[in-house]
Amino acid sequence: MTSAARFAGWLLGATLLLSGALKSIDGTAPVLAAGAYHLVPAWLALAVGAVLPALEVVVGAALWTGWQRRAAAIWALGLGLAFAAANGSALARGLAVDCQCFGGLGGGSPAVALGVDAGLIALALLVLSSTRRP
Repeated sequence: MTSAARFAGWLLGATLLLSGALKSIDGTAPVLAAGAYHLVPAWLALAVGAVLPALEVVVGAALWTGWQRRAAAIWALGLGLAFAAANGSALARGLAVDCQCFGGLGGGSPAVALGVDAGLIALALLVLSSTRRP
C-alpha cells in the first residue's frame, strides 16, 4: 500500500470518526436531518438517523486502525455515494437542508455537502485502489 493510500485511509477514517461522534452527541439531529430529505418514510428516516452515527464510527475506526481496510473502504464508499445521492436529490429539488454532516457543527447546504461527499468518495477510491482483493 502506498503512503498516499495509507494517509487517505487515515484521513477518511478520522473524518468518519469525527462525523459519527459529533452526531452521537445530539441523537435527534441525525434523525431530523434524515427526515428533512424526504427520500424515505418517516420510520426509515428514524432508523437511518439512529444507526448512521454508529456505522460511521465503526467504519472510521476500522480505516483509522487499518483493520479490515478494504471492507471498511467499501463501506465508506457506499456511505459517500448514498450521501451524494441524497444531497444531489435535495439540491435538484431546491430543498434547504442542513445535512448535519458533523452533528451540531452542521455541514451546510446540499451543495457544500456534495463537496464533502466527493472528497469521501475520492479518498475511499484511493484506499480501494491500493488494497489487495482477498
